[in-house]
Amino acid sequence: MIRPAKDFLRFALAVFAALLGFMPFAVGEVSFLNRGLVDVEVAGDVLLAISTDGELLRSTNDGSSFSVSFTSDPFEKPQALAASGQVVIAVCEGGVVLRSGDAGVTWGEASFPLSFATLTSAATNGAGTWIAAGQSTGKGYLLRSTDNGVNWSSVAFSQEGSIETIDYDTTATTWMLGGWKLSGGRTGIAFRSTNGTSWSEVTLPAETTSVSAITANGAGQFGMVGANGFLAVLATDGSVIASDSQTFSETLTAIDFSSAGDWIAGGMENLLIRFALAGEELTTSVAQASLPGAPEVAAISEDASGRLFVASEVGFEASVPDPKVRIDLTDGELVITATGLGLGREYSLLKSTDLLAFEEVPDSSFVATSGTTRWIVSQELAETTPVFWKLAEN
Repeated sequence: MIRPAKDFLRFALAVFAALLGFMPFAVGEVSFLNRGLVDVEVAGDVLLAISTDGELLRSTNDGSSFSVSFTSDPFEKPQALAASGQVVIAVCEGGVVLRSGDAGVTWGEASFPLSFATLTSAATNGAGTWIAAGQSTGKGYLLRSTDNGVNWSSVAFSQEGSIETIDYDTTATTWMLGGWKLSGGRTGIAFRSTNGTSWSEVTLPAETTSVSAITANGAGQFGMVGANGFLAVLATDGSVIASDSQTFSETLTAIDFSSAGDWIAGGMENLLIRFALAGEELTTSVAQASLPGAPEVAAISEDASGRLFVASEVGFEASVPDPKVRIDLTDGELVITATGLGLGREYSLLKSTDLLAFEEVPDSSFVATSGTTRWIVSQELAETTPVFWKLAEN
């Protein structure tokens, strides 16, 4: 039987013995690719990726196997992908733009201005206009296409520093880009535009030292992450609705908006977090704790079924990140806490005595309305019987 955390129960020492073998987190489906990745993108039912060697990779079986569809020049390595329908854009070092009109089967160089640039991000409004962003000779650099990525032209943009990320919100028809500049130290910068040609600067919290990734939710809001655990949600007019730079210390490097209705972000040491707006505050939870020595998360992309692909320099992890389950025994009370829950997702608490067969705890099924939930668990246990707990998504 499970009871709400507010109902306090007392337990015998036999329960303490059961805790010796608890499972700290639920194991999910993980698939690894035998090469590092710098980006991953879903284009319909095709999974696309960029390897650290500059190869463009393509999979039609959810990443079980990949084929190399393009190998770049060493001085023109692809840095980021963006897709709309069958059109896929890869932006590269050297200011090069690669284009595919068949979901990554074949690639060709688009027409672009010659420049000493490094392009780091691209986005589209879904109606044929694309913007690619990066830096050239110490300043932010933008290219724009109005014919679905075939021809590109420079956009006047004189901001010093580097533009690292760009996205477009379809509901508000607004672009947002972010990066950093050196001004008495590194400082985060962000700009917005409704036409892609004229840009106005956004005022960020004073502690923002960089903006590394931005994603729109399609409903008039942008999620933003950066160095030193910075995360924020902005309205399309550029105002900061809520921000947080205290909860996490790890630099956050990637972000995507989830079908669960929240943002999922990744960072250094393989950290994955979820965050969402609750009024004018942010609720945050850890989906995967940081692991010292682990690679940083390079990119996150979600497919139509809600499956997340998390890329890093050791390959990728294909799963919906599993919540963590922590068990505490305090003053004889057995408290199970689950964090990292996807809003709107349904979960159940499972138990096992042998790590082989798990059974659902009666009355434990619930739909997450926040990133964390807690239970007091009551059951009679033999003193020598270990019990293993995990949380499963239904």
